[in-house]
Amino acid sequence: MTRWYVSTAGVGRDDDYRWLALAGGDATVPQDVVYERLGGSELGDLTSESELKPSVVLWRRSDGSFAVYADGLLHPGAPAKGDYHGRTIRAALMGISADPAPLLAAAATALVGELAPALPVRWDASSPVVAGGADRWSPPEPRPAGDPTGLPDDLDGSWGLPWERAPSVARELAGLDTEALRSYPKDRILLLSTKLIGVDQLHQLRPWRALTPSLNRPRDFKEGKREPAGPGRGRRLAAWLAVPVAVGVVAAVLVFTLRPSARPTQPAPGQPIPPTISTTPTPTPSPTTTPSPTTKPPSTPSTRPATTHKTTSPTKNHKSG
Repeated sequence: MTRWYVSTAGVGRDDDYRWLALAGGDATVPQDVVYERLGGSELGDLTSESELKPSVVLWRRSDGSFAVYADGLLHPGAPAKGDYHGRTIRAALMGISADPAPLLAAAATALVGELAPALPVRWDASSPVVAGGADRWSPPEPRPAGDPTGLPDDLDGSWGLPWERAPSVARELAGLDTEALRSYPKDRILLLSTKLIGVDQLHQLRPWRALTPSLNRPRDFKEGKREPAGPGRGRRLAAWLAVPVAVGVVAAVLVFTLRPSARPTQPAPGQPIPPTISTTPTPTPSPTTTPSPTTKPPSTPSTRPATTHKTTSPTKNHKSG
């Protein structure tokens, strides 16, 4: 049994985007699935509802089931005035099943632009509701519209293609052997169509098929191997690395040059030696007098500097509780 969910919005303030379970049941399941991690990235980071073409992800989950997620769908029955903020109302579809066949059909239909009109939702008083008979809904069979990709159908491989080859990839999905997919690795993406991530991240994720506007020709995402750098790229990289090294050397020389010397400075030849100024006060000798038997010797005034016993304590700012 396949569980289908649709997310969309209405016109009113309280009609924000929410998930609808087509066959009833718990409609919060997709909220957890979109945070599942695929190759180090969350599902929500791989797709965008604002793309010019739908984002589509088809993958095998950690429990062995399959899931499909298509975002950015434009349903023809959505209110033309948009949502409460005046934005175009879009829709998303999620399907979860142990049988990959209906999910392959949904992904292929989304790639050729035929999934959105088939979604079983309608807008009642500007609010989205599940249409009648949605509990028996299944995606339409995709029509083979593209030429064969000519790529190996080995499920262990990974190829990226330009976005314009979406119909050809849809044709491949429709012809996949569902029994062979039961041995497909868990937590691995089978199809990823998005413009949010670059070629390097696609190489890291290694989906069986990837569609991206970042490519203008097919690219083989071989495991553990990246395409060699283009002509001159290695020299440019070496030049970039040399810049911080050179800056570090210059900085070290300036620090060494400007550092004050610990030794006393010697005068230049022929220059007089400046007198040494002592900071210790010199006591003034008292005059020598011979005291008479009846006369006390005069007291000698102290020449020591006065000592200040004033202690300055730091002022603390006390905040009232």
